[in-house]
Amino acid sequence: MHPRRDPNPKMIYCWDQTPQTDKEMLQHMTAMQKDWRGMLKSKHYKGRTFEDTVKSVPSGVDLSDWRTMCEK
Repeated sequence: MHPRRDPNPKMIYCWDQTPQTDKEMLQHMTAMQKDWRGMLKSKHYKGRTFEDTVKSVPSGVDLSDWRTMCEK
């Protein structure tokens, strides 16, 4: 069961948009994506053939995205 979500969420944190903060945010998001991708790959790809891995798409992951990720 999921907790009830606020239908009108409010921004908790705000930062000044500057080239430096934009760069830092992009670096942070890139690192998070790489960590997530690595976790998925180690959990679902390690010790399997490429074909077996592509066939077993984790729930919530698009098939074409999964195939692209496995190819890298």
